Amino acid sequence: MHTVVDPQSLQPEEQSVVELAAANRGSLEVSSRSDTRGLAVRGGKQALFKPDDPSYSRRCCDAVSRLIELQLIRQAGGKNRFELTNFGWELSRKLTNNKRKITTMDEPSPIEVTQVLSAGRRGEEAVEATLTSVEAALRGDEPPSAAEASRTREPDVLSWGDEPSPHKSSLLTALGLEEGFLPEEPGTLEETGLSAAFIDDLMLKVVRNAGSMSGRQISEHVGLPMGVLEDRLADLRRRRHLTPTGSAMLGDHVYQLTEDGRERAQMAMRECAYAGVAPVPLEDYADSVQAQTIRSEKPKRAQLAKAFADINVEPAMLAKLGPAISAGKGMFIYGPPGNGKTTIAQRITRCFGQHILIPHAIVEDGQIIKFFDPSCHEPVQSRGSKLLKETSCDRRWVRIRRPTVVVGGELTMESLELKHDPVSHVSGASLQLKSNCGSLLIDDFGRQRINPSELLNRWIIPLENRIDFLSLENGKKVEVPFEQLIVFSTNLEPTDLADDAFLRRIPFKIEVGAPSREEFVKLLQVFAGKLKVECPDDSVQYLLTQHYDSCRRPLRRCQARDLLDQVAHYCEYNELPPVATPEILDHAVANYFTVMSHED
Repeated sequence: MHTVVDPQSLQPEEQSVVELAAANRGSLEVSSRSDTRGLAVRGGKQALFKPDDPSYSRRCCDAVSRLIELQLIRQAGGKNRFELTNFGWELSRKLTNNKRKITTMDEPSPIEVTQVLSAGRRGEEAVEATLTSVEAALRGDEPPSAAEASRTREPDVLSWGDEPSPHKSSLLTALGLEEGFLPEEPGTLEETGLSAAFIDDLMLKVVRNAGSMSGRQISEHVGLPMGVLEDRLADLRRRRHLTPTGSAMLGDHVYQLTEDGRERAQMAMRECAYAGVAPVPLEDYADSVQAQTIRSEKPKRAQLAKAFADINVEPAMLAKLGPAISAGKGMFIYGPPGNGKTTIAQRITRCFGQHILIPHAIVEDGQIIKFFDPSCHEPVQSRGSKLLKETSCDRRWVRIRRPTVVVGGELTMESLELKHDPVSHVSGASLQLKSNCGSLLIDDFGRQRINPSELLNRWIIPLENRIDFLSLENGKKVEVPFEQLIVFSTNLEPTDLADDAFLRRIPFKIEVGAPSREEFVKLLQVFAGKLKVECPDDSVQYLLTQHYDSCRRPLRRCQARDLLDQVAHYCEYNELPPVATPEILDHAVANYFTVMSHED
């Protein structure tokens, strides 16, 4: 017998679930969401969510279980699909009579935000610039208009429909100015770009490694939504490769391999041991590089000033670097050692948009290339992503800072090719592939174990055509993007390292020379502040006269930092005030220059 439920006795989340179902012809779906890494209650093009309450979606999912117990909703046509019962419909009418209707926000509209992110996303700076005002609007802190005052504002529902929004919020204006790249979560098997057999093998390998997993745990692990995996899991059960061993929340099951499933998983492991996040097709990755290439951005003086703000770079040097960075075509940075060539090169990437999306792995012709590398790629969590949760971003991609890949004397020709593991049959990405959409710094060029001419000949065509060719483990040659700013940092003259044909393809050659006397004094002052060492003017003059002028020692930018660092440690050890006296400077110079030539 059913007990009549008083609408007022329901929790707010339970009421919202009933209202959402009623607004969607009585149907609901509880499914994983990539942006929240959790579950959400959906109804058509809407989902229950509160931007300022991350646990709200979870409470709504729990409300579904409670409403099932109250016989207000029931399962319908799938483990994660539900519908209102007759009692639920009756209750929804009572709620409507009580004027508790599902509403969407007016300023800013959730639909606006969805359109912006699906059409293109500007750099994170735009999100940060408007985030404060948007959050205030979401909280209702701004004075409501007359129209807004006449209706209830409950930011409980997010819509991601394709309908155009009549509003123009500040966020829409800020983000919609240029194209970007935001891969949407696949809704079907075809949209993943992967075959059913590939996904089946991947799931079997994942379950084999874990022992047992629920459907949603598998979904989280491989980065694909339950809506895509449900049919594949059902098919694996029909073929007796998986068997349910228990129940999980909301109609889910815990799975283990059967004997047949274990045999197939082992066979799949022998062919390829990869069992991580599902890869993206190489074609999709190539499209992402074109959408996020640094060549689409043209940094100006303001971006350069911000990127180099933490180091002392003369305006004349920025004037040389600016056009080279804006062109995005590669450069030689050369000059004597110790003058900041590497420091300058490492900051070049900061001049461009800060974040890009890269895949965890790439697949081509059945071959897996592991792409994401924590040693080169720094993941970031955008503040904006916590607010803009209505966009379902494909979890196979990870947001990172634009990469700056640095390689020195350890560079070999092998590191420019895919690295194949003969045991796992999984390949690792090459250096230039990892640096796409960022910078690749070849530091101390000319002193690698390989001949410079070999490296230069390897890259003549890629530099010209912006494409490279790499060999898969099966011998197949594949075309990949070659879209990064390559910087060669060297102590040698570029003309001593490369012929005219190559130098023509690296159009910018920037010399980083020794600092002027005034610049060196300024550097001493800067590092004295950073190291908390007092450096009186008379001590500065003593250092220059006694240890540079008298012996014609050339100035180097690194020496200002290194000498004062010696002073700081000397004073700390001897329990002296941190002051660069002439006597302590003599000690620092003696330690620093004893085995160094005057040219160094």
